[in-house]
Amino acid sequence: MAGMSGGRLVRHRYESVWPALRRTLVSSLLLVGLSGCVSFNYANDPIEQLLLSGQTGQALAALESRSQSARDETLYYLDKGMLLRLEHEFQASNEAFEQAKRINEQLEAVSVREQVGAMSVNDTLRSYLSPPFERAMLQIYKALNYLEMGDSDNARVEIMQLTLLNKNFDADERLPLSHYFAGLVFDSRGEFSDALIEYRRAFQRYEKLGLKIPAHLQADLLRLTEAEGLPDEHREFLQRFKGRSWARQSDYLAQGELVFFLNHGLIPHKQQQSITVQDPGNGQIHRISTPFYEQRRAAVRYGEIDSAGQVQRTELAERLDVDAEQALEAQMPTIIARAIARVSVKNRLVDNARDANPLLGAIVNIAGVVSEQADTRGWYTLPQAISIGRLNLAPGRYDIKVDYVGSGGRVIATDTFTNVLIRAGQKTFLSAYQPASHVINRRPRR
Repeated sequence: MAGMSGGRLVRHRYESVWPALRRTLVSSLLLVGLSGCVSFNYANDPIEQLLLSGQTGQALAALESRSQSARDETLYYLDKGMLLRLEHEFQASNEAFEQAKRINEQLEAVSVREQVGAMSVNDTLRSYLSPPFERAMLQIYKALNYLEMGDSDNARVEIMQLTLLNKNFDADERLPLSHYFAGLVFDSRGEFSDALIEYRRAFQRYEKLGLKIPAHLQADLLRLTEAEGLPDEHREFLQRFKGRSWARQSDYLAQGELVFFLNHGLIPHKQQQSITVQDPGNGQIHRISTPFYEQRRAAVRYGEIDSAGQVQRTELAERLDVDAEQALEAQMPTIIARAIARVSVKNRLVDNARDANPLLGAIVNIAGVVSEQADTRGWYTLPQAISIGRLNLAPGRYDIKVDYVGSGGRVIATDTFTNVLIRAGQKTFLSAYQPASHVINRRPRR
């Protein structure tokens, strides 16, 4: 082996894995023919329709009754965790999210067999590994579940894990919300130095992305830089946030705060686009398929929170549809490289089949084209966007009314939360999901 030339070495290695490639492709082609190429999106539609109609219990039952592929196990637990959360089964939701988290960690090292399947048939033969933005949202929802159960200690554990997760991501993969939310949790626990660190990071991410800095985040930065004795930084923020009012730390601690998380819309689905060409030399048909995101519009634009004579609108904190598109864009060079590699692998199989029988070669070529499918899987029970509303209130119990407002200022729906306890110097977390949305474009952006 040591004396083997570079070309012979490559050929030897290729030939050593070729039987596995051939078996994977042939078996997958048979599955394609038997299944009729049912797409992942189509299988998920009934759950989405139940979610849109507010029937989350039925959506959960539909999810659990559906035949699950081992490759989609992560998505099963992500969707289960979300649907259980909407049923206010917060502990069970966190157990499902923890299962998804464990599977993601195991999939960091992808098996050789799955790589062979992806290189010879299509990317759907890979087990689903959540992109960074989904993993961050998993941690955020776990922490929010604990907060809504009144368990601040375990919420802090999840926030610390979120912080570690962010350290493993590239700077451009970190969600502004992940820092803003971490700051809110630390702030509520009286860990003001840690809260300020996370508020700064949130500000930096919003600013780098060219997004509007939430007004309450501006007030937090002004309050804590003053309270922590950072006059130079405080002056910088005063200059940056001209005219912004804020509560002094003593006044802030004398009151409590309601923090309302509004999940609105549904995150877009991935769709497939394909290019099919015929080689004029040998007549073979080649196809490359890649995913793209459709465009959606959420019905609810913001929430209007009303309690004790005070009214506050929610402010946009995260656009998950934009995060999803950016994550896909980052993955696209690798997706295209695998698709191009598959053309070569399938050509080899067609050539071998054609040498045995020209008709068999044509059949294998067509089957190879049919089997080329983009990976359109995703965590589709996520919202399209998250906005946050915050209301300072004196300690006590309150009824909270939230109007969900759409285009033209029209109130689409209303929720009332009764007997909500507000404690001095602490934050009380509530959340709601208004998934109503519709597709406005199923074509790739040009």
